[in-house]
Amino acid sequence: IKMNDILTTKELGKNFKHKRVLDQINLNVPTGKIYCIMGPNGAGKSTLLKIISGIEKPTEGVITFKGKDWKREDLKVIGSLIEEPGLFDNLTVEENIKLKLKLHRVENKNQEQILNTLGFGDHNQEKVKGFSTGMRQRLGIALAFMGNPDLVILDEPTNGLDTFGIHELRELLMLEKKQGKTIIIASHMLSEIQKVADRIAILGDGKLLLEEDYEPETDLEELFISTLEKAGIKHD
Repeated sequence: IKMNDILTTKELGKNFKHKRVLDQINLNVPTGKIYCIMGPNGAGKSTLLKIISGIEKPTEGVITFKGKDWKREDLKVIGSLIEEPGLFDNLTVEENIKLKLKLHRVENKNQEQILNTLGFGDHNQEKVKGFSTGMRQRLGIALAFMGNPDLVILDEPTNGLDTFGIHELRELLMLEKKQGKTIIIASHMLSEIQKVADRIAILGDGKLLLEEDYEPETDLEELFISTLEKAGIKHD
């Protein structure tokens, strides 16, 4: 384990009934970087993110967070958006944020900055129930960053976002990275990964096929396809 890795997994495995969904995954996520996970549908990306954000338990293996065994208290400093944003429809944007901070017993330092970057300027007092998919997704992303977490985990964060939303998300990622946050993203959007990634991982059939620092001159699509083909995996 390198001392500057905020999170590592060792031989992480997950079975659902008799199906092997993750097989001996060894991740090394460096502190203060954007770590991007790619893979075809069914590769195990969401399951992996659910395990490191405490939603699922691994069948075997070890997760370390900041050099110690991962424990539930760590979730206080881990923000996440996995699948649907968990929002309270009958509350406003502001009330959703207050509730989240209260539940996690954290305070927020840069709430305004996060909301403004994601284009919430004038929607603060609106109830969430009238929101479009894109607005809900933006709020889910905003909530993941609230309370100043050390690590933020985002599963397909561009889902439902239009071009503006994707641009704002990218701005937020860069801003938060500058402030020292570590961000793990699983995404299908290779074009977006190319713009933000510091380190990349490729999953296929529940196995980690590649993990390396990302060099901007790399042709990501070619790397992705050739990595899957080498492993004999049909990509979608």
